[in-house]
Amino acid sequence: MEWYVDALNKFCDFSGRSRRTAFWMFTLINTLITLAILLLEAFLSTPARVSSIYTIVMFIPWIAVAIRRYHDTGHSGWWIFLPLANLILLVINSQPGRNRYGENPKGR
Repeated sequence: MEWYVDALNKFCDFSGRSRRTAFWMFTLINTLITLAILLLEAFLSTPARVSSIYTIVMFIPWIAVAIRRYHDTGHSGWWIFLPLANLILLVINSQPGRNRYGENPKGR
């Protein structure tokens, strides 16, 4: 639990370094808490509001500890956003007309 509290205390600290153990223990505890909330919501047949709020609130502390973990491996924290670039490319609209990969499957 010490790792979890430490990460929360540094929730907006995007500088410095975090050990592997700090990152993975925070991630594990965060995941277990999320699962416990989800199970409780399912058992009580309530909408997933609390788990959604918890996930949103914990996003910034997780990003912060992940960036510090990248720093610990000698890499820029900006690498954390590479999956975000993939997500953006997967949800943006297609190019109109033909491109180098063929016709637009929408038929436009």
